[in-house]
Amino acid sequence: MAALVHLRLPNVPAADYRDRCEDPAPTWTAAFDPHHLSLARHARDRQVAHEGDRSEQFVFQLPVGRAPLQLQHELPPARVIEDLRASVWVLGDRPGLQIALRIVFPHQTDPATDEPAAVLVRGEQYVTAGKWQRLTVRMDPALLADELVKLRARLRPMRPDETDAYVAAVVLTGQAFAPQTRWNLDDLVVDGLVPAAAPDAAPQTGAAIDFPIRFHLDRLLIDRRPVVPRVLVDHGEPVERFAALGANMVLVGPRTPVERLFALREAGLWVMAIPPEPRRTRDGRMLGMAPFGRESSPIACWYFGTRLTDRDADAVTEWIDAVRSADRQLRRPVAADVSGSVRRYTRHLSLTACTLPVVHSPTTFAEYAEWLNRQRQRALPGSFLWTWVQTDASPNRAPDVARRKPIVEPEQIRLQVYAALAAGFRGIGFWTSRPLDDANPLNEEQALTIRLLNYELELIEPFVAGGTLADVLQPQPPQSTRPATAVRLGFLTSREALKEQLIRLRLLRGDADRARRAAEQIRCGVIRSPRGLLLIPVWYEPQAQYAPGPMALRNVRFVVPGVADDAVVWQVSPTRLVTVPRRRVAGGAEITIPILDQGALLVVTADRDAVTRLRNHVAAIRADAARAMVRLATLRRQRVGETDSLLSRQGLSQPDAPQILLRADESLQRAAEAVRTAAAGGDGTRTPRAASPLFWDQASRAAAAALQTLRILQRAHWEDAVRSLANPASSPYSVCFHTLPEHARLLARLGRTPWDALDNRLPFGTFDPPQPQRMIEAGWEHRRTDDDTITSAAELIRVGATNYALRLWSVPSVNADTESRESPSVLVRTPPIPVRSGQVVVVTGKVRVVRSINGDRRGAEVTDSLAPASLAIRFHRPADWQPLQLIREAAQDTDFRLTFRLWGTGEVQFDDLAVYVLTPNDARAQTP
Repeated sequence: MAALVHLRLPNVPAADYRDRCEDPAPTWTAAFDPHHLSLARHARDRQVAHEGDRSEQFVFQLPVGRAPLQLQHELPPARVIEDLRASVWVLGDRPGLQIALRIVFPHQTDPATDEPAAVLVRGEQYVTAGKWQRLTVRMDPALLADELVKLRARLRPMRPDETDAYVAAVVLTGQAFAPQTRWNLDDLVVDGLVPAAAPDAAPQTGAAIDFPIRFHLDRLLIDRRPVVPRVLVDHGEPVERFAALGANMVLVGPRTPVERLFALREAGLWVMAIPPEPRRTRDGRMLGMAPFGRESSPIACWYFGTRLTDRDADAVTEWIDAVRSADRQLRRPVAADVSGSVRRYTRHLSLTACTLPVVHSPTTFAEYAEWLNRQRQRALPGSFLWTWVQTDASPNRAPDVARRKPIVEPEQIRLQVYAALAAGFRGIGFWTSRPLDDANPLNEEQALTIRLLNYELELIEPFVAGGTLADVLQPQPPQSTRPATAVRLGFLTSREALKEQLIRLRLLRGDADRARRAAEQIRCGVIRSPRGLLLIPVWYEPQAQYAPGPMALRNVRFVVPGVADDAVVWQVSPTRLVTVPRRRVAGGAEITIPILDQGALLVVTADRDAVTRLRNHVAAIRADAARAMVRLATLRRQRVGETDSLLSRQGLSQPDAPQILLRADESLQRAAEAVRTAAAGGDGTRTPRAASPLFWDQASRAAAAALQTLRILQRAHWEDAVRSLANPASSPYSVCFHTLPEHARLLARLGRTPWDALDNRLPFGTFDPPQPQRMIEAGWEHRRTDDDTITSAAELIRVGATNYALRLWSVPSVNADTESRESPSVLVRTPPIPVRSGQVVVVTGKVRVVRSINGDRRGAEVTDSLAPASLAIRFHRPADWQPLQLIREAAQDTDFRLTFRLWGTGEVQFDDLAVYVLTPNDARAQTP
């Protein structure tokens, strides 16, 4: 109802209502006190009209003084939306008549009249006596909110039921004066009229509605069942698309039509909506909000924004209070994504999202997992935490000159989801920046990954939604180092046998070290729930945020304490449910995972009903999940093959790429054959009922083997590309396998450009001799935090007999938490250097970390104005001088600047900074 005024949802089909007063019968009515005023004439007047032949005339008489009156034109019940406005032409012999809209609350009785309560939203006033004047009124949310405040005050102590309010009439209020007052009305127009549901006949007292979404302790319940929110972002896709991808909630924009909200609900999806933001007075005072009604019933919770900082906290808290006051009938949960103080926000939010973009960033997945755990520890005990998962790269991740943009690999999406679950988070949102349609192969890969992950979330939902993080385990030292990828293949020729052997050697090379490192990189979250334990082992491989490697290992063992003797360990996937070996050892039960591929889901339970549910659920989704997995691997094979071909033509081939691709093709052939056999009901050796599940699972595992093989080739290309760089983020195209051809193109442009006559465009970048005043005059900037818990500075110091360097340092004044700070301890920014579109900027220098950077994961950070913050280069641990290198490509004429930040506490030094601006001879060479 009135809430829709603020939600601005009138993009539904609206109509115009008109009364031109051309019919003989009057349509307006008059309300007045007959003891003081009499109606001398009420008819359609042929003598006076604004347009056409008639107007409607009222003539009032009274002996002395003046008396109030009200003229009213009934409307079809209309929704209370901001686009609703009405106008009428008025001619009178007295000023003072004012137009208004009458809002009726059908479920609330006004004790003074014993009729449904109503308020007036007022508009313009008649001031031109003796002339026609058009009076206009619109549905002003602020005015309606003020009227509702008055209504609530009048009905105290009763809490009014303000649901299902509707616009009932256009009203003209004023006074009649002695001895006679005449009014002529013409051309009533109501724009943006959207029909409302027919109001109930009998008003009811205000009572809270039994809304199916509630919180019990720290569990989100829908229809009294704990659920894991699986959220997608609405970009206008068909409603059925969200349901097909396994979502149960959709975040919609503030202008989403009401019909779409109900269409989403009819498809079994709940809505997460951005609530109305209250208007404020000129002095900043927040006005009251109109209450929400049943027309907003598809909305499950209110979403107050993404990446909210501490600076936003006061305003958001006030906004939340206003929304909760207006939502007293349904009392829906409130949610937001916060980057500021988690503890502060969890005091006010029902669902708190903590999100950290990790893909293509300096943050490793191990650091990401640690960050998630720290956010959980910082939140108030019992807080419901969830996160947005990065599913595609930001549009500004690559300059516009690049044909190939960075993408997020399916494994990187999976690692984010598993890391969040293993940290005790209870909800996952898949953040997308474009519609999830299948027209583009990259979009289809993204959609298939989301669908498969939502299948897994559905399977483990009872354990996640009703469970609590109990422990985080490390695997036992490896007993066997045989890699999961070392499968036996036939040899075709002696040459191919040699190449095959090279592949085997590549897989086995340093395998003992790899297994030992894996034990250090794998962590297992233990979720304890009333139904049993959920184990979530995850392999946090270094550099996987850039290019995931094979990440597969056999016989990964964990010792899990507190496992009941009668509990069975099940490995859960969308295509199979199988038992996992376990044995009793000192300290608990030793559980062995035969093959760990990136991560796994294991249920430890003695609850037969829970196992039956899992088995039935797997049987229901097995075929679709297998087909999705095979399709995902097929698309990945096409993409990797195309990129490998481009790199080969650029002279960057991998010697064993043909064999690796052949192995992937063989796995895909096995997967396709298994799909055909399963669809046909088996291979004739078993009954169709027994055979089909087996072959669906074989298809899924063969597709997984193809993906694992392709990751070997992707990682090899990426490692070769970044080997000559000081940092993977030194080039904007080296952070992702898909953009490596762009990286090769950029290096080729540099190779064709003469460097001999280039000058360092950065003034005073060598800091020799120290001239701080001239640096400031040249445009160098320096800022320190104003936080009294940190002492920091930027200064020039001697680092040799005659050499100077830029030193950034900070120390804590007290034992303070610096992780959630929104500004660095100290910042230095270089002067602007003009660059033109198509030019290439090369930055060189060196950096030394003198004291470890503590208290903030961002450490010492170098960013530039041509790249997003995700391409920052960071330093944390003490190290001697090391090279600093950046290669950037200008997409437009702009200024280039470097920014050096020190987050937390520690000391870092920079020296010999140089900025070279190149104009390659080929202008803008494109990737072949």
